[in-house]
Amino acid sequence: MWQKLAAVLVMIVSAIGFLLCLAILLGAWLFNEPATQAITETLDVVDGYLSVAEETIDQVDSRLVEIQSNLDALANISPERVAEARESVAQKVGPAVTQVKGAVDGLQSTIAAAGQMLDQLERLPGLRTSSFGDELQNLDQRIAEMSDKFNDLTTALANQDFDGARIMEAASAMSAQLAQVHTALEAFIARINSVRASLVPARAAVPEQLDTASIVVSIVILLLGAGQVSLFMHSLNWFRTEDLQLQPWNS
Repeated sequence: MWQKLAAVLVMIVSAIGFLLCLAILLGAWLFNEPATQAITETLDVVDGYLSVAEETIDQVDSRLVEIQSNLDALANISPERVAEARESVAQKVGPAVTQVKGAVDGLQSTIAAAGQMLDQLERLPGLRTSSFGDELQNLDQRIAEMSDKFNDLTTALANQDFDGARIMEAASAMSAQLAQVHTALEAFIARINSVRASLVPARAAVPEQLDTASIVVSIVILLLGAGQVSLFMHSLNWFRTEDLQLQPWNS
């Protein structure tokens, strides 16, 4: 009797296993297109973030040009022009420096969001994109150093005793720092371009990769399903054999 019960249990388990295999097989293809669309849309969002980052960098670069122009005006400073220079630095250079710092802060948030999406996409098998290194951290450090040089310049201009050499030294130091910021911007924009370029083949590979995954899953599930059918049939034969063996006793 227990052998018949075991055969029934095995048939139930194999039937459930077959139904699960069928559900997975259908799901592998039903969700293929939505998954492809979702991944492609994510890549488009990342590209949008990077496009915004490029626009932000252009704005930062424009502010740097304005700052440099105002620093160049200090080249021939004289005691009579100190008050004018101090006002120009306060009204033009100061706000520009603040705008640059704010833009870089926003840039960090944009790149962080794009980087998080890229990390999630990297977990998908066969999907590879470029990622960011320490370019943004380097840019942020250069901006902080530029802010320090600006403070030195304002301190030199605020000195009641005119010291043209000190003012020129502070302006020159800030100009040198602007050049380093510009170099950091170029390195960062090159990295952004590299990442955006890697999105093109990644986007093209998504349908093929998901189709391949669906085919592999289908083959595995079909083999498992066939195994479940075979197990069910063997259990059924076992159950019938037990019935035949019990018939003489029942008669």
